[in-house]
Amino acid sequence: MTSELKNSPFYNLQLAVNPDIEWSPWAGCKTPVAIHELDDELRAVRNGTIVFDMSPVVKYQVTGTDAQVFLDKISTRSMAIKPGRVTYTCWTNAQGMLVDDGTVFRFSETEFRMLPNSRDDDYYAQQAEGLDVEVTDVSHNSAALTVQGKTAATVLTRMGIKNLVDMKPFDFATFDSPAGELMISRTGFFGDLGYELWFSLDQVEAVWDAVLAAGALPVGIVTLCNARLEAGHIIPDNEFELEPAKYDGSEPDSFNRTPFDLGLGFVINLDKGDFVGRDALIAEKERGSTWQLVALELDCDHGAAQRDVVAVNGVEVGFVTSGLFSVNLGKSIALATVKSGSTSPGGSASVVVNGVKVDAVVVDTPFYKSPRKAQTPAPML
Repeated sequence: MTSELKNSPFYNLQLAVNPDIEWSPWAGCKTPVAIHELDDELRAVRNGTIVFDMSPVVKYQVTGTDAQVFLDKISTRSMAIKPGRVTYTCWTNAQGMLVDDGTVFRFSETEFRMLPNSRDDDYYAQQAEGLDVEVTDVSHNSAALTVQGKTAATVLTRMGIKNLVDMKPFDFATFDSPAGELMISRTGFFGDLGYELWFSLDQVEAVWDAVLAAGALPVGIVTLCNARLEAGHIIPDNEFELEPAKYDGSEPDSFNRTPFDLGLGFVINLDKGDFVGRDALIAEKERGSTWQLVALELDCDHGAAQRDVVAVNGVEVGFVTSGLFSVNLGKSIALATVKSGSTSPGGSASVVVNGVKVDAVVVDTPFYKSPRKAQTPAPML
């Protein structure tokens, strides 16, 4: 029930843009489904700049002399990153099943910020036992906006932020702005040039007004979900956690997936030392994965639904995890979990959509390949 959810710091400011917003739950808060016409929002990501309220995202401050030890213990990826850098990682259980994914920011030798998708205070407390580390939920202590799209660097420069274009992907730093000091990271989930702005609660109205005045279009969470699929990114409840894996390994389900099953081998550093799930992932790497995540382009003018059956040569091999008709690409696209080795890019498949068999071809990800996403200096367009 949305009535039981918290209001984001931007709740009233978003209502001022559109009083008829429909709200959806996200991380215990209300988030807008859409603020403008959905197609206008989707096109703005690739042709202009959008702004999305990401204040509800779960945030843990991790501090202490064993902060890196703790994060290396629970994460699949090495946390030996430099201060001022962000890394994407996964969290698995002892069976190697993916429980969560997210990012980690490093501020200093003893201070990090961890952004998983969900809260697991008891688990983190258990893993922190015996270590000099403090893990604190700071989710509601600050505000955040993500500014993404083709002209994102131009919009933020117009807002009065200087020397932003030289920032590399996954860097973060502090910048002065007319709305006050901002921490800005060159990160995002939309598959394009983009930045995330982090700031104090007393700056909310000033930052919002400045970003909109500079030309960004406010959007809702459906645009985020559609853009991430164009970018080939996974999300909980779709590509994994169809039936959530648990940290204690209880209630295993056939819908649980490992990072290898989802093509996330690049975030598994087996040589960094022991971590939760390492032994299971080593064994999986040696024997091979059960599943693989594939990208499909469908020969139809509508989107496939989650769990639509995927077949190769008439034999069922898996199902769709996410699908939509992309207004930016003009085609129906989907991600699907299929039996490992059953197909590969260039191969043919079929998907049963609304009870009708639709031809499909397996393609590489991302579906939308932005030339700006990693370009440094960032383009001023």
